[in-house]
Amino acid sequence: MLSFYYDVVAEWVETKEQFELLRELGCDKIQGYYISKVLPIDKLEKFIKYN
Repeated sequence: MLSFYYDVVAEWVETKEQFELLRELGCDKIQGYYISKVLPIDKLEKFIKYN
């Protein structure tokens, strides 16, 4: 049997409802304002370090 592996990336996720639905559907990666707004590099480094 032939099978494929795909990474699924959801962009523009802005609400808790969108986030929860995508997680339930098995989305691998989620990005958007619900996770974090655009950050300057120094704040991004802190966000990554502590989250």
